Amino acid sequence: MRNEADDYKMIDRAAGVAFSNLQKPIVPLWVNRQGRPTDKKDPDTFNGLSEEGWEYLLKLERDARKLQGLALFLGGVLVLFTIVAVIMYQAGWIIH
Repeated sequence: MRNEADDYKMIDRAAGVAFSNLQKPIVPLWVNRQGRPTDKKDPDTFNGLSEEGWEYLLKLERDARKLQGLALFLGGVLVLFTIVAVIMYQAGWIIH
C-alpha cells in the first residue's frame, strides 16, 4: 500500500528539480568569449564583435527605431481615419 505523503514528497522533489532547471541562465557562448593568447588578429572590442561589427549593430538599431516610429505614426493615422469614418457613418454623411 502506498503512502500519500511519500507521493507528495516525490512530486515536490520533481517540481523542485524542474524549477531549478528553469533557473539556469542560458547564455550563448559568444557572450563570455575571452581573447585567447593564440589570437593573432586585432583584439575584439566586446562580446566577440569588432569595431565594424558594433558600427553595423548601431546602424541597425537606428534603422529599427526609425521603422518603429514610422509604424507608430501609420498606426495612429489608421486609427484616426477609422474614427473619422465611423463618425461620418453615424452622422449619416456616408450612405448606409
